Amino acid sequence: MMKLLTGIFLLGSISSYATAEMKISESFLSSGEISALIIEPRYPGTGLPIRFDDWIKEDGVCKLLGYERAVPRSSIFSGWDQRVIMLDRNGNIEKLRNDTDSVTQIACINRLNNTSPEEKKVVNNPVHPDSLIPLRFDDWYKEDGVCKLLGYESAVPRSSIFGGYEERVIMLNRNGNIEKLRNDTDSVTEIVCVKHF
Repeated sequence: MMKLLTGIFLLGSISSYATAEMKISESFLSSGEISALIIEPRYPGTGLPIRFDDWIKEDGVCKLLGYERAVPRSSIFSGWDQRVIMLDRNGNIEKLRNDTDSVTQIACINRLNNTSPEEKKVVNNPVHPDSLIPLRFDDWYKEDGVCKLLGYESAVPRSSIFGGYEERVIMLNRNGNIEKLRNDTDSVTEIVCVKHF
């Protein structure tokens, strides 16, 4: 931890805990601030790993997890994940990226007492609530329709995975309305949906 916080004197550990998704150790700094070393950070509610694609966006990881900012360039990347959520500098989702490494360790400063203004949920094998027929869309701009039908506001862009082979599938538009029925095709087997508060 000292290597990550070069030039910052640690006064002592105040807490160390783990969530179902990650491990967090917090310490007081000589400046009066609180630092946190977060191992295996995950996007809350999804269990998906996270990443950013430019150092100016590093603060976004900490903001997402309820901290003020990141210790500059404290992130360590490793692994190779099938699906990774890409963040902007404010902790908002930019897109979902496939087959890349992710942040496996980051140091954050000052835990905030606010909660995330949005909820994300991984929905497996979504079906129409009335007919229980699997769902599909035929163009990425219609992806939000699956989540809207299920009571969410939008989908994480390109988070859908298709699979299976269904006798009948309901094709949706971007508002979640039925466009048509299609026979003998695949359906959405997983999607990440978003609800704002």
